[in-house]
Amino acid sequence: MMNLPKPRPKMKHLMLALCSATVLLLGSCSNGSEDEPQIAVPEKVSKALKTKYPSASQVVWRMSGTHYAANCRMDGREMEVWFNAAAVWKLTEVSITWEGLPALVWTGFNDGAYAGWTHTAAFWLQYPVNPPQYVLSVTNGGEAVQLFYSADGHLLQTRAVSGKEGSQWPINEIAD
Repeated sequence: MMNLPKPRPKMKHLMLALCSATVLLLGSCSNGSEDEPQIAVPEKVSKALKTKYPSASQVVWRMSGTHYAANCRMDGREMEVWFNAAAVWKLTEVSITWEGLPALVWTGFNDGAYAGWTHTAAFWLQYPVNPPQYVLSVTNGGEAVQLFYSADGHLLQTRAVSGKEGSQWPINEIAD
């Protein structure tokens, strides 16, 4: 057995400090996915998010067209909050469960042409002026659509989204 010299106390502390610093540095590098790098966001847009949703956490920003979209969490829910370049709030998308849908939206879906399709996701869209909407993402074979419902269960719009990634909300229809 080889006799190795005992580490000196200063060396132990230095190694511990270096390891701790490395862990902290690596842990603070990114909250988002590798294919969606963090972007620079104007201070007024960042402040607008903090003002509207002070308890939002795990915020990761991205651009969608000319809009800034903040992916974040609040009250245990995933949400995405959209602002224009002037820091005016345009839309909040909240991920919800199918069980969290209003009964009238359930009825509208179950009585409609897409009732036999597989549901994959549900969202609650909140706008500054327009009434809220519920979006149901459904698939059938290789076809995918998003169904936009009013709170009273009326189908407002259908969007084909096969082969498209991300949100397909009509954000461009909202005036800046």
